[in-house]
Amino acid sequence: MFNWYKLTFFLGFSLLLFVLVIYDRPTTKNDGRTELRILSCPPPGYDRKFEETLREFEKLHPDIRVKLIKAPGNYYIKVQTMMVGKTCADVVGFTGKRVNAFKIKGMLLNLLPFAKRDNYDLDDYFRVGLEDAQMTKDELYYLPTEGSGTVLFYNQDIFDRAGLKYPDAKWTWNDFRDAAVKLTRDTDGDGRLDQVGCSISYWWAGMLPWVWANGGRLVNRSQTKCHLNQPEAIEALTFLIDLERKYHVTAKALGGTESAGIYENFASGRIGMMSYLAYGLPTLMDACKNSTVRWNIAMPPKGKYSRPIRYTSSGWVIWSGSRHPEKAWELLKFLNSKKIMKEYCFDNYFVPARKSIGLSKEFLNRADTPYNEKVLIQSLQESRPLDNIYALRSIESDFGIAVDKAKLGLSDIQTEMDKVAAKADAALQEYSSQKREQ
Repeated sequence: MFNWYKLTFFLGFSLLLFVLVIYDRPTTKNDGRTELRILSCPPPGYDRKFEETLREFEKLHPDIRVKLIKAPGNYYIKVQTMMVGKTCADVVGFTGKRVNAFKIKGMLLNLLPFAKRDNYDLDDYFRVGLEDAQMTKDELYYLPTEGSGTVLFYNQDIFDRAGLKYPDAKWTWNDFRDAAVKLTRDTDGDGRLDQVGCSISYWWAGMLPWVWANGGRLVNRSQTKCHLNQPEAIEALTFLIDLERKYHVTAKALGGTESAGIYENFASGRIGMMSYLAYGLPTLMDACKNSTVRWNIAMPPKGKYSRPIRYTSSGWVIWSGSRHPEKAWELLKFLNSKKIMKEYCFDNYFVPARKSIGLSKEFLNRADTPYNEKVLIQSLQESRPLDNIYALRSIESDFGIAVDKAKLGLSDIQTEMDKVAAKADAALQEYSSQKREQ
């Protein structure tokens, strides 16, 4: 039977590649300057300031002209398409968790030779940021500009009304669950919940840190077996699923999905606690700008072995096909200079990737925020990046399907994670065999 789906996909991909080749190809101007292109999606409302930053670089480097390219829609599909089509920008905005897949395909430039030659101070970066970049003694393909760990946002007004003490460093998972139950209320007596105790990320990257904190792992140390079906993992996943399915204390009980409008609901006093990455601070600050809600952040509750904290970051890479790698490196260094990084992170409520900024009194004692920046740094220092295993490229969707079936009561989490682990084991073994044959 003729496969119309494959034909449609092929024609669509070909059209996209053609458009990128035609409209994103480098332009030439006879002014004697080298044109560098940068692909990025600046934070909302920061476009103008970012353009000003690029003009500042041009003043310092009069032989270089910088062209900003934006990538609406599915950003990384466009990035990959441009790299394959050899039309990519020289410098590209990236996240740490995306590095491995592009590095393996030879699409990123190794930055370490440049850093060593210029005595670039990599020691000024928080250790976890370089771990996220998968730095080795010979390779470095990415430098973070900002990075953050998971924190517990909490509404002080809701806690006060319930007569509960605020979350502190001694909190356990049971303390978290019990508080969530007490904070979940039908405040007007109409039979519908108006306020819930918590919001949890049921995305695999949000749930995996709870598995770590309970002593579990994604895979074994040799990366040959998936451990998501082991007792430590199942216990952690069950705890999270029960918050929604058994206790009905999560944002899902307000109607809609768990993640829909969480920051707006928090700002309006409908959610008592949120366990999310501090990366969400800009969105929350914006949601709360017209709100009188009093809120702060604390460390996530302790599990058996640690706290459920993962690390995420964003920064820059250089495309391996750049015709101007030296000048691209100068632009990357400028964007991650102390001055520019500080401006960028302070303006957007991000945690700086450099220790000299993040540990400074100016950052730790900011007067324009309602939360404690010291908690941000503590979370960062206790965080760890996601397992970046190329063979498990489908783990996100497989994990999501398993959790959804368990939350809907269509199956139990042990049965579903047995399936996820079996598929992951096969992928790990196949990838290992391919590497041995190379």
